[in-house]
Amino acid sequence: MEALAFFLSALVVTLVLEGLVFLPLLLRGDRYFTASFLLINLITNATLNFIVCLADLQAVRVVIFVGEILAVAIEYLVLRTVCKNKYLFWFTLAANAVSGVLGSLLLSMFLR
Repeated sequence: MEALAFFLSALVVTLVLEGLVFLPLLLRGDRYFTASFLLINLITNATLNFIVCLADLQAVRVVIFVGEILAVAIEYLVLRTVCKNKYLFWFTLAANAVSGVLGSLLLSMFLR
């Protein structure tokens, strides 16, 4: 049950923080973009957090760093199929940087 709470908390924090960064694009009302944003973040967040849970404690920082880089690439490749904004890569990079840093800090405080 504790693992489920962690996964759900991490997902909610990610969606809120990344949603704030992506707000200018989300407010356009494109349902395909919104659905893609939610689905790809569900997949990348759950996958990364599952891998982090399996990782050796000494390798967690490296796993998170590499995982966030892969998440940026995957999220960008998926989102560009439904959004042609010329700044999409930068939105994706900023969103993952914000959620990676602030999300880790918030969850570490919350889950102590």
